[in-house]
Amino acid sequence: MQLRNSLDTLKNVNGAYIFNNAFNAASTVSDGYPLCSTTHQIKTGTLANTFTNGVQFNEAAIEDAITLIKSWSNYAGIKINLNSIKALVPQARAFDAARVFKSQFRTGTANNDISAIVHDKYMPGGYIVNQFITNPNYWFILTDEANGFKYYLREELDTDFITDINTDNVTVRAIERYSFGCSNWRAVFGARGA
Repeated sequence: MQLRNSLDTLKNVNGAYIFNNAFNAASTVSDGYPLCSTTHQIKTGTLANTFTNGVQFNEAAIEDAITLIKSWSNYAGIKINLNSIKALVPQARAFDAARVFKSQFRTGTANNDISAIVHDKYMPGGYIVNQFITNPNYWFILTDEANGFKYYLREELDTDFITDINTDNVTVRAIERYSFGCSNWRAVFGARGA
């Protein structure tokens, strides 16, 4: 049982790798740039799916990110209609995310304004917390890009054991093959935090 739990944890760590290295120039996606970059190449120039500087997770930053997502175009420079679906935050931002996405009103202000994000359903999926994102300041917005994140299960988890007839020692074996990736950076908007 513990071996199976360890493999589940490893799978979560491997799945979060793409987000933990989203800003790493040595870890690139299909266009040769990091998953989150300010210089994704298109025919008419470049597009960004991150802020130029680190931006803290808050309501205003989320609104800015949604505005940028709505301005994206395809490789030919033709405007496309992508929508933000949900926020992905590390455990350290879980309470901040709850305040932003569960309140009908703006957070951190004495004003009685509505929360535009909640009221107009800009993030219909709300938020999800991933405890395997290692940087407490990273946060992401997932979009409805159809050809984005990929998960291939090549071989399901299989465990087996043998018992040595002379010593009664038990040898346990487990194998599972899978891979995670991203085919289109438009699947996510990322921020490094402040």
